[in-house]
Amino acid sequence: MKLDTLTVLIIYNNIIFTAPSLGTFFTLALSIILLMASALISASEVAFFSLEPKTLQELDESDKKQHKNVLRLLKNPQKLLATILIGNNFVNVAIILLLTYATSTVLNFDDAPALGFIFQTIVITFLLLLAGEITPKVYATHFSLKVAIFTAPFLIIIQALLQPFVNLLVGST
Repeated sequence: MKLDTLTVLIIYNNIIFTAPSLGTFFTLALSIILLMASALISASEVAFFSLEPKTLQELDESDKKQHKNVLRLLKNPQKLLATILIGNNFVNVAIILLLTYATSTVLNFDDAPALGFIFQTIVITFLLLLAGEITPKVYATHFSLKVAIFTAPFLIIIQALLQPFVNLLVGST
């Protein structure tokens, strides 16, 4: 491999660090946006399915549009769950692909493939689980109604976009 002295920052333990390109920064920015989407979708799962009957009764008695959105989604829980699962899987796969691409453009693990595997698999998965799954779900257990109200409009849009996949999943079960 030919190394350009302007792009190589450092070589350490056979790992070549190169300066990130504008495309790499764009990829990282998109990954952060998708990570936030993953967090919202994950939090919504816990929020919607942990609403208490008393809270649902209060929502039903309310005339607020945001409350009606929550109830609208909960009218078909299988469809809601399918939307959440499919949406979250699409977003998480996109995050993994983007972060793997970004790290492979900045870090060359050709001479240390085991370290590359550890970094690209374990570190990225840990980041995704912590920021996109665990933390949002813990937050949503404490603020389920607020999270459900906040995420309902996003889930309505996601449900419309993923309608064919949602119908296929719900129909197959």
